[in-house]
Amino acid sequence: MRRYNGRMNGEKFLADAQNNLLHNLDSEKEECKIDSILLIRVELPFTSIESAFNHKNYGLCPYCFRKQFEMYINSK
Repeated sequence: MRRYNGRMNGEKFLADAQNNLLHNLDSEKEECKIDSILLIRVELPFTSIESAFNHKNYGLCPYCFRKQFEMYINSK
């Protein structure tokens, strides 16, 4: 669920600066713990994966990027 609080203004992607993970808010799962990330103010908003990776080489959250992980594993 996209957020409009903290540093977030409806962006699709949120980076957790503390754990260096990128989250897709359109595919958010409870395990992502987005509210906790916002609470301790370590969120960084991004409109695209490319802009996030241009900023830093974040890992992808295994919960909200599960589909991408499964596609990658099945292609091997």
